[in-house]
Amino acid sequence: MKPFVFRLAKVRSLRERAEQSAKDELARTLGERSRLEQSAADAESLVSLAASSRSDAIDPAAAELHEMYVDRRRREREAAHAAVARHEPYVQACTASLQAAALEAETLRRLEMRRRQAYLTEAARIAMAELDEFAVMRAARGSAT
Repeated sequence: MKPFVFRLAKVRSLRERAEQSAKDELARTLGERSRLEQSAADAESLVSLAASSRSDAIDPAAAELHEMYVDRRRREREAAHAAVARHEPYVQACTASLQAAALEAETLRRLEMRRRQAYLTEAARIAMAELDEFAVMRAARGSAT
């Protein structure tokens, strides 16, 4: 009997590479999201620090400058939170892409396993048939003598 050959091995290999590529892209995306979230947390702490650094004994011009500084920090905080929100759909798209690629690769792995099992079952059936035939021939020879 011929050795087992899975004819879709190249397709399976391509799908597995696509799955790995999707994993890598998701990892990069999650790293970027983590960086953006850290940036938003840093902006949040800078707003708190700016708001709490105001002195009561400062002149009106300095108070106005300080208020402008706090407002700028608040805008930076809002921009950082907006960047996190804008990045989230991309993370979700990468997650969906990975799920689809993993499903396609797993489908071909399962198909290969089923076909390999069918091949092994057929090989065992053929081997048993050959053994049975040898046994019949041996029994026929033994009864002829």
